[in-house]
Amino acid sequence: MELILVLSWLFVAGRLICYRRNGARYRFWVSLGAYFLMTGAFSRAVLVAVDNQPAHWSEAVVAMGLAALAWRSRGNVCLPAREVVMSIRDVVIGAIDPAMTLLPDRMDSAAAVCIMLAICGQEADFRHRWQVIDVRRPEVRGPARGLWQFERGGGVRGALTHPASREHAHRVCAIRGVEPVAAAVWPALADDDVLAAAFARLLMWTDAGRLPALGDVEGAWQMYLRTWRPGAWTRGTPAQRAGLRRKWAGYYGQALREVS
Repeated sequence: MELILVLSWLFVAGRLICYRRNGARYRFWVSLGAYFLMTGAFSRAVLVAVDNQPAHWSEAVVAMGLAALAWRSRGNVCLPAREVVMSIRDVVIGAIDPAMTLLPDRMDSAAAVCIMLAICGQEADFRHRWQVIDVRRPEVRGPARGLWQFERGGGVRGALTHPASREHAHRVCAIRGVEPVAAAVWPALADDDVLAAAFARLLMWTDAGRLPALGDVEGAWQMYLRTWRPGAWTRGTPAQRAGLRRKWAGYYGQALREVS
């Protein structure tokens, strides 16, 4: 039992020591918490190994659980909490509804919310706030951020500079305490779901076409392709594109049931 406990705590401490941010945002309180967890894990391992302090099976279970989390997240203490799947209702209440209060009333409609939810599912599966390149290495991030997966030089810059959205985007940034430049908004999207939802609606607002009616799954799909320009679709094979279209139908159906 003591050996299992010592090895588990040493693994936790070692994994936290070896963590590399790889461009992730620095957060003082998160780093401080990781430091205390790391030193506590190492100290406990030393006390058990050197001072022959007794080990209880319940502590061993906790230590092994933390070791598994440390291995899964590769030492990123934020990842287990940030990657919890949200329900559609969570997205509406926690992101879309507050975002709509920051935008003109004419932007708020059931049809708009339905498309926003479908895009959130298609792009982020209601949980990823950065682009996941490899599910086996979730800490490796692609260029997209937020629940609607905006890239710095794409959707972020588009919403900030397009004549139809620029004024609204700058006002939203002022309210959310973010400088209205792509370099500041882009990383903030991973931490501010309300900001991300507002920018998603603003990017939709830049579309020259008319907002598809509620229930128009194909019209919503075409709008998504025009505004988000997903690389998986552009570079995809016919079979991959068919899979993406089926995926969209599923998420749109969930969104439609939520707003109906």
